Amino acid sequence: MNQPQYRPDIDGLRAVAVVSVILFHLGARPFSGGFVGVDIFFVISGYLITRIIVDAEKAGRFSYLGFYTRRARRLLPALLATIAVTFIVGATILLPEDFSRLSGSTVAAILAVTNIFYWNESGYFDVGSSLKPLLHTWSLAVEIQFYLIWPAFIIWLVRRKMVVAGISAAAIISFFACIYVMTIAPTTAFYFTPFRVFEFAIGGLVTATPRIRSARTIEGVYVAGLAAILWCVFRYTDSTSFPGWTALLPCFGTALAIYAGNARSSVLLCSRPAVWVGRISYSLYLVHWPLIVFARYGHEPPIPIAQQSALLACTFILAVVSFYAIEAPFRKQARRAVYVMAATVAVLISSTASQSLATGWPWRFSEGTLALYTPDRPALVKYVWANHVARSVVDDFRTPKTRILIVGDSQAADLTNMFVEAGEERTAEIITRTVYTECGIPYLPPAAAERFMTTINPMTTKDRSFVGRCLTLQKRFIESKALASADYVVVSYFWRDFELPYIDGMIAEIKSRTHAKLVLVGTKAFSSTPAQMAYRNGGLAGLEQFAYAHRDLKSTQAGDYIRSSGEPFLDVMQFVCPRAGFCNVLTDDGKPIYFELTHLTQDGARFLAKPVAETFESIITTTIVAPPS
Repeated sequence: MNQPQYRPDIDGLRAVAVVSVILFHLGARPFSGGFVGVDIFFVISGYLITRIIVDAEKAGRFSYLGFYTRRARRLLPALLATIAVTFIVGATILLPEDFSRLSGSTVAAILAVTNIFYWNESGYFDVGSSLKPLLHTWSLAVEIQFYLIWPAFIIWLVRRKMVVAGISAAAIISFFACIYVMTIAPTTAFYFTPFRVFEFAIGGLVTATPRIRSARTIEGVYVAGLAAILWCVFRYTDSTSFPGWTALLPCFGTALAIYAGNARSSVLLCSRPAVWVGRISYSLYLVHWPLIVFARYGHEPPIPIAQQSALLACTFILAVVSFYAIEAPFRKQARRAVYVMAATVAVLISSTASQSLATGWPWRFSEGTLALYTPDRPALVKYVWANHVARSVVDDFRTPKTRILIVGDSQAADLTNMFVEAGEERTAEIITRTVYTECGIPYLPPAAAERFMTTINPMTTKDRSFVGRCLTLQKRFIESKALASADYVVVSYFWRDFELPYIDGMIAEIKSRTHAKLVLVGTKAFSSTPAQMAYRNGGLAGLEQFAYAHRDLKSTQAGDYIRSSGEPFLDVMQFVCPRAGFCNVLTDDGKPIYFELTHLTQDGARFLAKPVAETFESIITTTIVAPPS
């Protein structure tokens, strides 16, 4: 099967794509939309693969075996080497929970299903991307899955002389399916191949687009395409709703640049340095993310500029080794590639299976660090919400006890647990209402809330599917009979800086609906989990002082702002960190107080229950509650 004529401008586009992705992941501010580099790769792949298949089929030389053999030699050796090295390094430095998670993603990466694996992991209690060394392989999984369906589809179209119509139909169906799914499940639209096919198809359509003879027009097309790509790289941000409509600009920009690649304006991307970066772009992409994850693992983000530069240099060094020692040689040695790949897969799968059974090889760490390791994460998550959810089904108070309504996100769920553990329900009846943390604020009037969620709140501007759900939850809270009849309304939330200007409006709206006394609760959060802090601190000695230095300062600043509102304020963090330079990490009997960055374990809720409940009682007894009218 003949390959299409080599085009250096396409390697130049690959250079733009991979450098954009790497700098975005390094946190280089100008490249806030560098994630579109992945979409540039998708369009390039769609163009090249469609052209290869169409040309070979028309010449009567297409072979499925030849096609997939070439794809395997092109992609798998360097990918498997990266997976193997990542696993080995992970076994050296990752904490048990993180290493156990790596084992699952290792198998998923080998099977080319990491897009599905990470989609399945996504959710409120999902760990951050900085703890997922193989997260970037989701795009390779999408590409490999695309290769499984596209050849047969294109051959079917070629034989019926329907290439343009067929690819156009695939692009339109995929795109509008993506638009629809973005409104109900954006994570699905992001990770699943059917909702990315339109990007490959846009590239495929370039192969069938009639050529323009005007040199001036070609120049304009190329400049417009490259400008569109760069505009997205520098103007999109991680709060941009993506993919969907926003994916069209970088995809069409790439298609235009490919179409007009013979323009004189492409001279920069056809230069030797740009072409060389493009040639090693696959290895660059493979090695950059595990390197960044491991570099961050022992340090707090953001990455300083000096470290960014060092990581960039290391990325290129490792990519050169990967390209010249693995990627390039194995493209030409089919039999050797098969043997090595089979051996690598066998070793990796057997190792990950053994590692999973051992729950992350905890024997690698000291007893002190393991004391803070909380392996049963599902049970911890269940505990956080169980009491809060159980008290949310009641619409109004039913007893003559003191009536307390708690509203908020998982911070409110933690507060409910502390009240329950303190025995607060001996004298009080507690009802709860949940408003997702993604909503950004527990309540605003509908018009203001919708404007806030569609223009201010980055979590809902990126994921519009939350807007309707948040408005429903806020309405359920504000119209609740429990709000009207409560003695005390306690608002506990993970407060963020962009929410603070709206808190006064929230307070006014809530107080207009009830005679209850309003109590605001501050956020409690750290920048690292207890186990991570013990790992970075080198053990338990001095951990309380280390924890104090790793408080989430934005949460502390938000608490100071809310305190200034003049409303009664309960600062839970003052009990976690009772004095300057000291934060409790373990209970008196050595159990972790919290897991992840903010949520309490049951031991932690019990540890904080008494002082928090006593302070709450002190707050509510300082002001007489006005009787309902």
